[in-house]
Amino acid sequence: MNILSPREDTVQRIARIMEAICTADDLLSLREIEEQTGIPRATVHRFLHSLKRADWVYQDPATEKFRTGIRFFLLFDRHAYYDELVQICYPHMKKLLAQTGRTILLSVLDGTVGRCILSAEPATALKFVAHKGMNIPLYAGATGKILLAYAKPEIQERVLAQKLVPFTEKTKTDPHILQREIEQIQKQAYAFSQEEWMTNAGDLSVPIFDHRGQFVCQLGIAGLSSSFEGEVENLLILLKEAVSAISPKL
Repeated sequence: MNILSPREDTVQRIARIMEAICTADDLLSLREIEEQTGIPRATVHRFLHSLKRADWVYQDPATEKFRTGIRFFLLFDRHAYYDELVQICYPHMKKLLAQTGRTILLSVLDGTVGRCILSAEPATALKFVAHKGMNIPLYAGATGKILLAYAKPEIQERVLAQKLVPFTEKTKTDPHILQREIEQIQKQAYAFSQEEWMTNAGDLSVPIFDHRGQFVCQLGIAGLSSSFEGEVENLLILLKEAVSAISPKL
């Protein structure tokens, strides 16, 4: 007969809890996890509390049921992490599209470039066109600059140390100017640009943080540069409302 040490017993119990949550078709209640794992409810509750703190599980505030947390996805499958992020953000992006009539972008940091993982575009001929997987420069345009502003210092240094090629006449390539702009973006928690990345295009962008305050991705509005005149403040309010709804779910 094998007798497990307290440490081994703890690891096996956590593994059973995570297996139950990962293989479930829907969120699980505390009682359901207890029934599926055979672990006493008080013990399940104690482990789930620790797993929540590590972002391995997420508890829905309305139903108090559990599912795998977004950080757990990132540990084993970046694509699953992005899929989870998309599912959370997409309804809010559709709402922003309806409210603004402009293209809505969701982007993440991928090394020293940005990567669009989702966009929602208006059904008009004149619009900012974005597609999943599109590369985004980190030094030109509000979309990329939000990602750069909240990147690790070593990533910022690598980007600003590169030979920066201008995309338009308004692209800034002086690393000292860009560094000061990054610091300003961090203070104000948004970025706005006009024709820095593409001619006749403007974009307004904000960071999305998870419930622990860690930077996750960028959410932004893009369209014709002229369409932002006198509208930045109102659009920024809408973006921040969307982020306020998204962040607690991450």
